[in-house]
Amino acid sequence: MIVKKQSSNYDVLDYGTIILFDEKSNFVLDVDTEDNFKFQVTIDFSDDNSGQKFIDTKTKNNEIKMTCMNFLSSGTGTSVPIEIATWKSKKIYLSFWVYIEGDVEGAGKTRSIKYTLFIEG
Repeated sequence: MIVKKQSSNYDVLDYGTIILFDEKSNFVLDVDTEDNFKFQVTIDFSDDNSGQKFIDTKTKNNEIKMTCMNFLSSGTGTSVPIEIATWKSKKIYLSFWVYIEGDVEGAGKTRSIKYTLFIEG
């Protein structure tokens, strides 16, 4: 059975919920279209004590690095999908939401990330 997923005429290429290794871990998404187009998205997390939430994005070759600043433990992410690539004249977008998980005293915490990768339909 083949199930096609779509939202607002955008096809869902990939989606998931990942529990990162720990609170400081990054998330890496390697995309290979299997026709000589590859790119990598790395999402890091940092705090600068300003309290201002934003995503600092840097692109070099086919590597996209997103640093998420001052994200709330209760959940912060993209309110609209971010354009990250173009493949076969179709734009690819990434949307994600991140949480801090775990509240047991003395135990470590981790991050979880829900993400969806879209392409124009």
